[in-house]
Amino acid sequence: MGRPLAERLWEKVDRSAGPNGCWPWTGNRNAQGYGRVHVGHKDRPAHVVAWELANGPMPAGLWVLHHCDNPPCCNPV
Repeated sequence: MGRPLAERLWEKVDRSAGPNGCWPWTGNRNAQGYGRVHVGHKDRPAHVVAWELANGPMPAGLWVLHHCDNPPCCNPV
């Protein structure tokens, strides 16, 4: 069995800016600069997975936006 999703996700996030700072994804990114993490049999946006790990399943119609407006940011605050 593989490592837990939270462990795999957070090891690739630079959280050195502190709790309210920008937490850039350091792993693979798509062409638009968003982080990608493999979940199940597909890749998902890292910032969305980070938000769901912190807050639970995303309600239909909700979008995860970055306070810092930096596409690789994964801070769920």
